[in-house]
Amino acid sequence: MKRIAVVSMSLLFCACGAGRWENPHLPAAQWDADREACARDAFARGAQRFPNPYSVIERSRPGPEGEWVRRREQTLSQRRFAYEQDQIDACMRAKGYVRTGD
Repeated sequence: MKRIAVVSMSLLFCACGAGRWENPHLPAAQWDADREACARDAFARGAQRFPNPYSVIERSRPGPEGEWVRRREQTLSQRRFAYEQDQIDACMRAKGYVRTGD
């Protein structure tokens, strides 16, 4: 679970590379702190909404049962990532930020 959390957070920050959030009414030094706060909040919400119900034993099971668990876990992870990204976007917009193309 910890590994998934680290990967998810790194993907969240990578996804923000598609553009930069800017708010002309706030100092530029605050932008990164606000983005990180939104990402932390989104990650916490994602963990609550999409908990991983599978154990290490279930994931490492050979055969079709283990493959099904691994595919289901991957789908769950993709859904969680999309949800977290939407939450970050909504949070940043609520704080008055606008995404610019870098």
